[in-house]
Order: sequence, then structure tokens, then C-alpha cells
Amino acid sequence: MDLLKIEECGLCKSTFRKPKVLSCLHIFCEKCLRNYLENSQQVRLKCPTCEKNVAIPAKGVSNFEDVLFYSTIQKLMITNNVACSNDSQHPSAVVKCLNCLENLCKKCTQAHTVTGLTKFHKLVLLEEVKEEDAKTVCRASRAPCDVHPNEDYKFFCSYCQLPACIDCRLTQHHEHECVELEKREDDERTKCEESHKELVGKLDLVKNSIERAKFYETDFDFFCSEAEKSIENDANLAIQLVHKRKKDALERLSAARTDEFKKMKDYRERISDMQNHLEHAVLFSKRLLEFANPYELVILSDRLSETAKNFLQAPLQEPKKNLLVLEPLNPPLEKPIGDLKQQPYPYAQLMRTAELKCGWITSIVATNDEILLISDDSKDIRVFDKEAVLKKVIKTSAYKGHQLALVDNGHVIVTESEAHRICILSTVDYGCRIFANSKLSSPCGVAVSAEHVFISDTQENCIFVYTKEGERLNVLRHEAFERPWYLACDESGRILISDHKTDKFYIMNNNGEIVAEFGSRGSKDQELWFPASVAVDQRGNILLADNWNHRIVVLTPNAEFKCHLITRSSGLLYPRSLAVDPINGNLYVGQDDGVLKIFKYYA
Repeated sequence: MDLLKIEECGLCKSTFRKPKVLSCLHIFCEKCLRNYLENSQQVRLKCPTCEKNVAIPAKGVSNFEDVLFYSTIQKLMITNNVACSNDSQHPSAVVKCLNCLENLCKKCTQAHTVTGLTKFHKLVLLEEVKEEDAKTVCRASRAPCDVHPNEDYKFFCSYCQLPACIDCRLTQHHEHECVELEKREDDERTKCEESHKELVGKLDLVKNSIERAKFYETDFDFFCSEAEKSIENDANLAIQLVHKRKKDALERLSAARTDEFKKMKDYRERISDMQNHLEHAVLFSKRLLEFANPYELVILSDRLSETAKNFLQAPLQEPKKNLLVLEPLNPPLEKPIGDLKQQPYPYAQLMRTAELKCGWITSIVATNDEILLISDDSKDIRVFDKEAVLKKVIKTSAYKGHQLALVDNGHVIVTESEAHRICILSTVDYGCRIFANSKLSSPCGVAVSAEHVFISDTQENCIFVYTKEGERLNVLRHEAFERPWYLACDESGRILISDHKTDKFYIMNNNGEIVAEFGSRGSKDQELWFPASVAVDQRGNILLADNWNHRIVVLTPNAEFKCHLITRSSGLLYPRSLAVDPINGNLYVGQDDGVLKIFKYYA
């Protein structure tokens, strides 16, 4: 955010001349606002930028609040081809005086440094004017009293809610409680900082919402394309019977696409307007905090708080999202083309099945280029390409691994329960070494965050915390644990834990506190039965292998039930291991019968 890049007036499209701020925080020249008003008798005007109705002060446009620091910043930042302020015969200024804001040529600079009134002024080369200079100048700027121009505002009358100079305090406010502006400034600055923080948070939510809308449009377009292909294939089965049905189906598909895109386009336009206004409000609040003098800060803080409150109360109201999936033909000749139906997010479509002829696939890791997996009947790590074609078998040690976790795209951590140790494997040369010297009772699950490595021990019923270099930092214990085994981490570094003895899933922070949990033994929506591997998709959803229920459960980032993504009716059988591809988002599922399934996954 460039605080020194001041936008131009929205009406005259030029630098500000006596800028005035409206209640919506948009800023215009005072003269431009006067010209904009068609009738001087109006009591409200519509903001030229956001079209919000704004009440006109009783004394007219001139009584809108000044934001003179905008003009000051502009004066400071004009540094290219600047004429000397004092000598038109020397058009090229080289120095700016930060006290009187004059641009000086070399000749005038020498005079400026020896003249009694200006010799102590601070001079800066034009190309070296910095943000800190602007802050110093703006905060030290005068706030002259409207009644006594030779006096600055020094006080704030709590009764009248107006600023006052010394003379005003002695005459108009002598019976009122007045507080020095400098003392009131700290409280108002804190209020402005809170408003700024709230605006930044809302802006982040709006930006994320727009990104989700873009992702949805991409996925929806892909499904429409797939539906078109299916429609064409079905039409070839009974070409004589299909023409009318084909035409109707494509028209319905086109109408659905048009309606859905229009809905999302309207939504993005609406939410983009909110983003623009929020960005302006955030920028204004940041400048207010950085550059406003005490008078401006006190006067504008309530207006900023009210604007922030209005933005926080404004709902995002994201449209409901549904994908289009073509139902299969049954029988094909009676129903040549399948019907379009709504398919809610998230959605998984089976792409490939690979029978690996091994035992339980206990863990899978997807790197940028490969898939690594281990099984309970082998001491080796198998390396596949993204099409599930075997590339290499890595001989690691005399012990079987239990879970893999990607440290970076070049190294994978392996827990070896039987050996009571942890190893780290290079995916470049496939060399293997001991990760941590400390011996564990039964290391099982492993997860990696931005800073730490977490290892679950099913005998100790705890989670050990390490640095990425293998130094043990902490031990996390909780009374809820009975057999914590599979682990994962979300983007915020929280630990995601499946406990197969309690049939529960937990979310734990780095302080060892369980902040959310899900499940109990059973087969209903809110229940689990022998939960195993945990993964996080690209949208932050949590995927959980519900092993004995033969399904993949999708939870929100707060461990609330979302849906059953894949079930036994789709051919899933005892899912144990999960991985989400970091590049294409595909979902890899390892089953207890040694079958690897690859799904196209839409989060």
C-alpha cells in the first residue's frame, strides 16, 4: 500500500485543491463539490464515486471536513520538472523545503540557508523526499482556528464536541470541559487503529470471496465442457432418435451456463464495488493514522468508525453454487441423452484405479512431480508418476514405515514404529538418514507446518514437537487422547489429529489446546468409525478417511460436517490414506486392499 501515492479528485481528475472528505470517506475539491451541486438548496448530495447519499452541512460545502494532509502529501511528492517557487528565471528546482514546502533552485537554496527566518529550515533533495518526511510535515502542520486565524486549535470541547483555540476556550467555552487535543489524540488514534484493523479484515474476506467466485466459474465451465462431450457421445448411440433431445439438452445447458455466469458476474461486480470502497476506506484510515494532525484525527475518527461499522455489517451473500453433471443413460435407446442435474460442492470424480497388489496402503504423499506411498506389508517406499505408473522402489531400512509427510518438495519424513525412530528421505537422490536422535515409544503420525514437525506416539498418547532440523521442542498431551495416530497441519499451523480408539477427530493449537473436535463411534453424518488419514484441500476443507464406514468425510476448517465426498456406493472400500495434489488438486486415496484410486477433486 503506497501511502504517498495520492489519487486525484474524482470530479476534476486533477490534484486536490482544498480537499473535503464526505461521510463515505471519498474526497473531492471544495470547488468541484460546489459545481457538482445543481441546486444550492439541496440538503443531501449523492457521492460521485459510490453514489451514497450524503447530508450537506448547514453552512454548505465549505463545512465538510478538510483533509489538508492530502494536499500536503501531493505538494511533497511533486518532484519531476518542478519550477523554482521563488525565481521563475530558474525553472528547475533541486531542493524542497520541508518547513515552507517551497521548491528551490540552487541559487534560492543558498539564500534560503542564510536568511534569518529560514536558515534553520530542513532542506531535502527532491528525489530523496521520503514517507517519514511527509509524516513529520503533516503531523506538525497548523490547524488554524476559523474564528481566530492567528491561533491554532489546541483543545476539544466535550460539551460542544468542537475544537477550540486558546481564545475560544476563554470566551465561548469557558464554562465547558475542554481537553487538550494532544491528550485526546491517543484515545482517538486507538479507535482509528481498531477501525483500520476491522476494515483490513473485511477487505481480506471480500478478496477471498472474489477468488472463490473465480474458482467456481472455472470449475463450472469445465463441467459444462464435460457435459457437452457426454451429450455428443450419447447422441451417437441413437442418431435418429437424438436430434430433438440433443437440441433441448444443449439449450438447457447453455441457459444454465448463461444464468450461472450472469449470477456470478453480478455477484463479482457487486462485491468488487465493496472491495473498491473498502480499499479506499483502508487507505484513508491508514493515511489518517499516519499523517493527520490531532485536530483532523479527532474530527474524523467517529466518521471512520461509523464507516467501518457499516462495512462490517454489510453481508457478502455469496450465491449458492451447484455444478452440472450429466446423468448416465439407462437404458440408452429409450433415453438417448442423460439429464442434467445439480451437483453441489465439493465433488470427486474417479479418474483412475491402480491395483498395487500390496497390503494396506498406510500413507501417501504427493510432491510436485511424483506420488510416494508405503504399505504395511513392505519395508519399501514406492514412487509413482501422477498417472499411477511405478517409477522406482526405494529400499529404506529393515523396518516398515507408517506415515509420510512432505517437509519440502525435496524431502519426506517417515515414521518407523517398529524401529522407534523417525527418518528423512531425499526425493532427489533417495538418500535416507535419521531425522531425530531421540528414541520414541511408537512414532506413528507425522505432520509438517511452516516451522515445526509434529510426531504422534500411540503408546505415550502424546504429540512431540520438533524443529525442521530435528531438535525436540515440546510435548503436547491432552486428556482426550487415547490413540492419536494420523496427523496433518492446516495453513495456520494447527494440528489435525485422528484418534482411532475414541473414533474422534481433533484440532489442536500449538499450545496443546483442543479448539475443535468431531465424531463419535457410529455411521451417521456426525459419527466416525476407525478414522484414519487426514488431509487439507486447497480451499482449507479437511478430508478424513472414515475407514470402517468406507467413506471420505469433508469437514469445514472448524471441524463442522460438510458432506460425505466418496462412499461405498461409489466403490470405496476401507480408505486408509489420503493426499491432495499440490499442483492439480487431485485426490489420492489408498485402500486396505492395496488399491490406489485417483479422483478429480473439486473443492
